Amino acid sequence: MTKISKRSTKSTTKSAGVKSNKSSFDKHEVIKRYREKTAGLKGDELATAQAEVVADAIIESQEDLVTREYFDLKIEHIDMKFELLQKDLLIKIPAVMTVWLGIAVAIIKLSQYL
Repeated sequence: MTKISKRSTKSTTKSAGVKSNKSSFDKHEVIKRYREKTAGLKGDELATAQAEVVADAIIESQEDLVTREYFDLKIEHIDMKFELLQKDLLIKIPAVMTVWLGIAVAIIKLSQYL
């Protein structure tokens, strides 16, 4: 069985004002960053600064997303656990049924003596 380590969910930078909590934006931080970066700019410089703020926010919000490979590994891990549980149940259920059958037989035999 392969152990799967949990992927780090810490955000490396907060330059675009994005929380590292489940890809959600901290709107106030994004606006603050936008105002700082675009203050006093006009024309092409303003457009470039706006694009940078938006791009940074999108990139940083994607850090917490799960890759397909990671998801597939997790599913495989869960499948292996499920198979092990199935095998355990296949062993334990007949054993429990045998015990209950023995108890039932003992009760029937004892009731014959009463």
